[in-house]
Amino acid sequence: MTSDREWQEWARTHRACWEVQPLVEQHEGARMQVGFEFNVFAQFPPAATGPDERRKAFPEVAAKLEELAAAVFPAEAAVARFEADPVQAAVRLRAETEFAPELQLTVRVFHKADYFLRIEEGDRKRLQPLEDRLKALGLKAKAWGRVS
Repeated sequence: MTSDREWQEWARTHRACWEVQPLVEQHEGARMQVGFEFNVFAQFPPAATGPDERRKAFPEVAAKLEELAAAVFPAEAAVARFEADPVQAAVRLRAETEFAPELQLTVRVFHKADYFLRIEEGDRKRLQPLEDRLKALGLKAKAWGRVS
């Protein structure tokens, strides 16, 4: 089991960060927000500068992202359900990170009782403990800031 301190070091090395977006679906002829998506990003280790090095580093980075999701997002919750997608073998490039190659893990959060239950005011605030936990593990919201 990875300690908080080890997570903090890993997050720093991989410049790990997250963002939260609305989860929107088409239901009964209308678009509606049914939940949220946590997108968690991690860069490759600094030594993985080329495609071959990134290909070799992929399994380890992907496994750590999946371990992180299991550590932060509960398997069982009173009112919410969490579903993590497998990490895809595709590099993400975001302006927030100056287009540094990253891997992405997405965790969907939605009502446990009914997937198509509309999000209500205050539901976003219920995600704060998850964001606080990600911060405690060393991850940053959106990005780490400029690389100098």
